[in-house]
Amino acid sequence: MPNHGVRLTRPSLCRSVEASDNNHGACGPSAPSRLRFVRMPVFDSDEPTARRRAVLGMGEALSRCAHFMEAGDVDRMYLGYVETVMWIRSLDELFQRRDPDYVSRRNDQPGGQVVNALCWVRDKGIHQIVAFHEKVERSENDLGLGPSYPDGTYAVWLKSSEVVLRVQNDFGNDVEKARIYDLHLGGRSLWATLAEARLFLFMDEGPNGAVSERRD
Repeated sequence: MPNHGVRLTRPSLCRSVEASDNNHGACGPSAPSRLRFVRMPVFDSDEPTARRRAVLGMGEALSRCAHFMEAGDVDRMYLGYVETVMWIRSLDELFQRRDPDYVSRRNDQPGGQVVNALCWVRDKGIHQIVAFHEKVERSENDLGLGPSYPDGTYAVWLKSSEVVLRVQNDFGNDVEKARIYDLHLGGRSLWATLAEARLFLFMDEGPNGAVSERRD
């Protein structure tokens, strides 16, 4: 497969200048006689690589979310689910650009509906660093809810009407996005729904087949 990556370069923190006895250059006497641009490594931007890395990122972030929830570290648990949401939304948008049939498949499957509902979480919650979850009691009959906090509670998504935003930023179609959020996320287990979304993206059979977690 051809490499469509872009070779990125960045200038040195120092200006490219000649050093002389009377001119030590922009960085002082320790600077080399000639400073050149620093050549950075090539980053693959082909779709299979992007898909694989996004799935790996989702899995690792979701694992951290579970670990810190069980440890009772609410701040790092929040960071874990924020990162998971960002990976999910990024991969969703990649699929939309590359596969004209993807949206119809996504909207017909429960995990895909969660993926779509997370758009409001990203637009309203993550951009404002606002938590969209609360801790609730769980009963012995609760199954498939994912990990618990040390006190036995677990995290669920708030209803959109319960979310307190700092500012009313407008990303477009906010009312519809909130409706979809309430329909597929509000009141449900945070960890379980994120796992469901990840599974959908992992298993989705688009034109390039299911995403692989292998690193060749």
